[in-house]
Amino acid sequence: MNSVAFSHAWNSLRYQLNFASTVVLTLAVTLGTLLCLIGLYLGMFVNDLPYPNSRKLVAVEHTLEKTTGEFLMTGSQNYQSLLDLYTDSEVFEHSSIMIFDRLVNSGMQAKPIIDTVFTTSEYFELFDVQMALGRGLTNGPQANPVSEAVISYQVWQSQYDGAESVLDQSISINDTEYKIVGVVADAFNEPSIFETKFNAGVWLPLGNTPLPSWQLDNWQYFFGEFKFVGELSDQYSIDQARQLLSQDSLRSFSHHNQAIEYWNDLQVKTNVRSLRDVITAGNQAFVTFLVIGALTLLLIACVNLTNLFLSRTASKHRELSIIASLGAKKIHLFRLLWSEAAILTVSAALLSLLVAQGGFSLLKAFAAEQLPRVSELHLSGQHIFIAISIALLLALVFSVVSISTVNYRRLQESLQSSGKGSGQQISKTVRHGLIVSQVFLISLLLATNVSLLKTSMYNISHDIDFNMPGLYDIQLSHSDTGMSSETYKQKMYEFEQMLVQSELFESISMSNAHPILYDSESVPISPLERESNQVYVAAMGVDHRYFDVTGVAVESGRGFSEAEYRSKEPVALVSKKLAAALFGETDAIGKSIVFQGNSQPFKIVGIAADIYFPQHQKNIATLYTTANDFHLHAVVRADMGVSRQQLVDLLGEVDSRFAVDSFESVETFHSRTLFRDFVVIVTVIAIGLITVFLAVIGIYGVMSYNTRMRRTELGIRMALGAKPLTIVKTVLGSNAVSASIGLVGSLVTGLVIVKENVAGINNIVDFDWLGVFISAAIVVSIIVLACIMSLLSIVTTPPSRSLNNGFEEH
Repeated sequence: MNSVAFSHAWNSLRYQLNFASTVVLTLAVTLGTLLCLIGLYLGMFVNDLPYPNSRKLVAVEHTLEKTTGEFLMTGSQNYQSLLDLYTDSEVFEHSSIMIFDRLVNSGMQAKPIIDTVFTTSEYFELFDVQMALGRGLTNGPQANPVSEAVISYQVWQSQYDGAESVLDQSISINDTEYKIVGVVADAFNEPSIFETKFNAGVWLPLGNTPLPSWQLDNWQYFFGEFKFVGELSDQYSIDQARQLLSQDSLRSFSHHNQAIEYWNDLQVKTNVRSLRDVITAGNQAFVTFLVIGALTLLLIACVNLTNLFLSRTASKHRELSIIASLGAKKIHLFRLLWSEAAILTVSAALLSLLVAQGGFSLLKAFAAEQLPRVSELHLSGQHIFIAISIALLLALVFSVVSISTVNYRRLQESLQSSGKGSGQQISKTVRHGLIVSQVFLISLLLATNVSLLKTSMYNISHDIDFNMPGLYDIQLSHSDTGMSSETYKQKMYEFEQMLVQSELFESISMSNAHPILYDSESVPISPLERESNQVYVAAMGVDHRYFDVTGVAVESGRGFSEAEYRSKEPVALVSKKLAAALFGETDAIGKSIVFQGNSQPFKIVGIAADIYFPQHQKNIATLYTTANDFHLHAVVRADMGVSRQQLVDLLGEVDSRFAVDSFESVETFHSRTLFRDFVVIVTVIAIGLITVFLAVIGIYGVMSYNTRMRRTELGIRMALGAKPLTIVKTVLGSNAVSASIGLVGSLVTGLVIVKENVAGINNIVDFDWLGVFISAAIVVSIIVLACIMSLLSIVTTPPSRSLNNGFEEH
C-alpha cells in the first residue's frame, strides 16, 4: 500500500505544480535558514573543538577581587603564575603558555605587521598542528639560544612563493632573525583564544618574547595577551581543578606581594573554563536569538502551509470519496495524505541543504573575523539528519491536521449525492486557531525585531561627539628592548617634530588613544577628600594638542598647556559623566583626585564632553592626563590620500628600529565596531520583510477561505442594503477575538521572556512598548488588508452573483 500511496501522491502532485512549488520553495528557504543558524550554534557551542581530547582542554584565567568581594578584573594573566602552573602543576597532562603580539616583519621592505604567537612546544601537540613542511617548535619557557620559527601556510605562500627551500631560510621579526623549521598546514584551525580576528603568521619560542623583564618577572602585573591552555589529567574535573588552583594562586600571590600594602585588601582567584567556552564567550545570546528568529519564521511558514494543505484536502473531497467508496479505510487515506506531504517536505529538506551551504559561505566571507569557529562550518551528516527529521515531522503534522478535517462516514455517502452541498469544509475552530497562531508568532517576532532595530539604529546614528572625518590613528612599535628611556624619549620627540613639520598632516597629537579607542585598562580613582568613593575609569594619556586635533569639546575650564605636557604636571580633565560619578555634580574644576595606590593628587583643570563608545554601547567615564613618555601612539588629521607606506618612510628617517603597527582612519575603526549592529539591522530587516510577506499570505489565505464559506450570508446582507464598509466591519469583527488572543498571548510571552531573561535575551534586546505598539499596528494592518482583499470579489460584484456562487458551493 505504501508504494501505491507514494505513486498516487506523485502523480497527483504532477498536476498541482503551483501548490507543490509553493510548499517546496517556502519550506526550503525557511528551513535552510534555520539549518544554517542551527549549524552555526552547534558548531560554536555544542560540537567538540577539532583537537585531540578537546573535552579535556581548558583555559586558565585570573580574577582579581577585593577581600570584600568587590570584583575588579578578569581575563588577564600574570606571567609568573602561569610559569608555576606550567612547571609544577599536577592538574595537567600537558600545557602551554602563549603570548600574543603584533610585531614587525622587518625582513620585508614595507615592514608589515605580523600576528605572532610566542609559545612552548606543547602548543603543537595540544592543538594537533598539522605541518605542510618541517616540524613544530621544541622549546620550553626559557630563552632559546637557537632562534627557531614556524610560519603559517599563508606567509609561506605570500612571502616565500610556496618554495620547499623555505626550511633553509629565515624570517626577520623585530630585526631578529629566526630560522624557519616548519610550515603549518593550510587546513589547521587556529584556536581563537586571543581575538577572533587574530590570525597567527608566525610562532616563536616563548622565551624570545620582546616584553621587558619588569613585566614578566613581577607578580603584580596582569596582561590579556597572556594565555594558558592545558589538558586536564583524568583524576581532575574542571571544578576540582578550579578549586585547587585557586588555593595555590591565593598562596602564591599573597607570598610574593606580602610586602606591598596595596595587596593586603586584594585576592586572586584562578578560573578554569572549558576552552570551547573561552573561545565562544560573549556570542551565545546573539546566535541564540538568530536561531529563535529563524525558527519563528519556519513556524510562521508552517502555519501558512498548514492552511494550504487544509485547502488542498478540501479540494480533494470527491477524490477521497471515490477512494473511500472502494473500501479504503481512514488509515489508507492518511497514508495518501502523508505520502503527498512527505514528498514535498523531503524535497524541500534536500533543497534546504543548498540554502544552508550558501549561508555557511556567506558567514565565512563576512563574519569570520567577528564570530569564532566560523571557518569550521560545513555540511555534515548532522545537518542532513536534522533536515530530514524536521521534514518527516512536518509531513506528519500536515497529514494529521489534514486527516482530522475529513469525516470518513460522510465521504462514503457523498458519492450518492449530486456533489452539491457535499464539499469538505475546514472547521471554524481550526480556522480561528490558524489566525491565533499566525498573529501570536508574527507579533512576537516583529516586536523583537523592532526593539533590536531600534537599539542598533541608535548605536549607528548616535551623534559623534568629536570631529571624526580625516582623523587617523597611528600605532607604533620598536624592536630594541634594551633601548634606554632617555634614548626612547629623544626618538619619540624627533618623530613628533617630524610629524609636525611634515606636509602630510594638518595637525598631530602624541596621545595614547583616539576618542573611541583607549589602550589602558580601567583604573580606579577617587576624590582626594573621599577616597572611599572609588570609580573605575578609562584613563587616556593625551598631550596639549589632543582636544584641538580630535574636536573633543572642553565644555568648561581648559585643556593642557604645552608646558604641563612636557613636564608631566599632575593635572587632569574629566568627562561630565566621571565628574558626576566622583562628586555628584559636573562642576569639578579645581578639585583633586588620586589613583589607587598613589598618593600624588591630580588637579582637575577642565571638564570634557562625554564620548559615546560604540563598542560598549554607552558613554564611558573618561579621565584625561598628560601622556607619559612611553606611549607609541599618535592621532593625526590628514587627507585621505596619505598611505601607511609614506608614514613608514617618514619613521625610517628617525630610527629603523621603530615600525608602524597600524595606520587606520578613525572612521574605519568606528565602522568596524558597529559591524554587529549592521549585521543585526540587515538581518532584522530581512526577517521582518519575510515575516510580513508570510503574514500577508497566511492571514489572507485563512480569511479568503472564511469569506468563501460565508459568501451566501454576505450576499444576503448586501442584497438587504448593507454597504461594503459594513461587510468589512462584519468580517473583521468575527476575527477580532482570534487576533486579540494572538496579540495578548505574544505580549504575555514577551514579558515572560524578558523577565526570565530567556537565552540571555536582555543582553541583546532592549524591549520597550514602542516595539509592541509597532508590531501590533503592523499585524492589525495586515489583518485589515487581508480582509479587504478577500472581500473584493464580493463587494465589487452584484449580490446575485454571490448568492448563486454561494448556493452552488453549499
